[in-house]
Amino acid sequence: MKTLWMASVMVLFSAAADAAAVARKSQVIAVLEVRSRLVAADRKLIDGAGLSAQIRDVARRAAPEARIAGDECPGDCELRAARELGADRLLRSELLRADNAFLVSFALYDTAGGKLLSTSSAIATTPEELSEAVEGAVVDLFRMQEDSIVVISMGPNGVPDVPQPPGPLPESAVDFGVDPRVLVAYDNARTVEGKGRERPDEAAAAWREVAEMDGKNPFRELADTRALQWENYADTRRAYQAQLDSDTARLRKLLPQATASEATRIDALVRFARAYGVENASPMLPLLPAGALRERAETALGCEARDASKCLLMAHAADEAKDGKGALEYLDQACLAGSAEACAEAGNRWLRPATRDAARGIAALQRGCALMSATACARLAKVYEEGDGTNSNALLAGEMRDKACAAGDGKSCRQRACSAESDDRALQLWQMGCSRGDATSCALAHLAAPQTSTPADASASSQAAKKDPVQVALSAEANKSRVARERLGATLVGVGVIAAAGVGFMLTHGGGEDFGDHWGRHYVTQANRGASSRGMVYALGAAALLAGGAGVAILLTRPEPEKPRVSVGIAPGALLISGTLP
Repeated sequence: MKTLWMASVMVLFSAAADAAAVARKSQVIAVLEVRSRLVAADRKLIDGAGLSAQIRDVARRAAPEARIAGDECPGDCELRAARELGADRLLRSELLRADNAFLVSFALYDTAGGKLLSTSSAIATTPEELSEAVEGAVVDLFRMQEDSIVVISMGPNGVPDVPQPPGPLPESAVDFGVDPRVLVAYDNARTVEGKGRERPDEAAAAWREVAEMDGKNPFRELADTRALQWENYADTRRAYQAQLDSDTARLRKLLPQATASEATRIDALVRFARAYGVENASPMLPLLPAGALRERAETALGCEARDASKCLLMAHAADEAKDGKGALEYLDQACLAGSAEACAEAGNRWLRPATRDAARGIAALQRGCALMSATACARLAKVYEEGDGTNSNALLAGEMRDKACAAGDGKSCRQRACSAESDDRALQLWQMGCSRGDATSCALAHLAAPQTSTPADASASSQAAKKDPVQVALSAEANKSRVARERLGATLVGVGVIAAAGVGFMLTHGGGEDFGDHWGRHYVTQANRGASSRGMVYALGAAALLAGGAGVAILLTRPEPEKPRVSVGIAPGALLISGTLP
């Protein structure tokens, strides 16, 4: 007997056409309440009214300027009610449950003749996944007005799981009073279900036979449960395969159509790959025209197959097309496929104001740092240092800086040196930063490095130690003279600087005649303060000039080396030579 049900009819009026376009009747779409075929227990998991509300919400977003009206009618009166409301299209939806999967099917009809225009479906194993899949399926259904083929939108776990094997035998089974035929049938059912993945109907039939056997049968309850599990699995597999066949046929019609946009065809192929696997989508690539379109589709499928390089190519193409959101999604996929640099870039983009999602950004940076990306570790350290999207944490920031330094970020090595526990450790970190390309670390390492003598210096010192003590004394005296000259020059330069500073002070505080003095925003011209002040300014200026000039001259000039002086004398039995030899 046909079940009567209440259908709330939602009417969507499409936006009016452009003023420049030819006037035509606005399209009206009647959206009915979801027909739920769930059993009472499953209805607690998914609220049909809530699901209907979600479909209407998606419809509102698809047609933001539409007017929505509602009506109710009992029984099978969808088309009649839609016609009475003046609707051009009718959307029906049905919710089913098969073992571990939920299935929502959508159908769009022409209300005038009752012709089926298009269909789409959503399959998922959990209510949360189903909510996302339904939204995609409804959007696809409304997109049908532009493209004639819609591919299924389903959750990532659409293929049902094989029932788990039963546990150990119940204690009552070890009983010699059990009918031998039951034991044989039980053993046969266990054997048959070993191939249940390929032949679920046979497994269900084998267990059903055990459950229905007369006599002393301790396996009846277990066999009944197993038979039901395999029957549900077989139903779900058949529904899945039927949907696969249907969507494959639709996709084969869509891909060669030149009237469908390239983006639509690639999107349909990618959706199909997500639903049924890349191995089922790849054979349909030849249906696309050879050239750039097929290459882009092949790259997109490669990204779906977790090829990070293909995802990066898709991200680059999206960036060139000014599609920042699409590029970010492809970077995320490349990150999940194992590209450390993609994780760093995705994390950085997620933390930008325009595309901000701190949780996803930090997760991407953590994944990239775990893959030893210096950029990701350094950016994550900054997140913890500044509390950007999370709480500040100096300990975690330090750990991330250590990882960034080890991965090749010289700046992080330098920053860690600032909090090093010893000078030796700081020097080691600066040297590491220098070897990783940080110029500042190189300069700091050079300044902090201990001054060590070279082998040439050591050899010269050794030779000097072997010299005659007189020559050593003369060399020491020459060094003292040089040091004294340098000190004198530096002193004179210092005196000149002090004198110049005194001149400047007197000029700015009224020490000279007709000198201008700037103070704040006011310009004040000082009067003549007397001959004595003027003379002091001139004297100090002259002293500054003479002292500074003399000091610079001393520092820049070197004294002429003493010319060799040799004295010769004659002694009994010997020739005496003294002095400095050339």
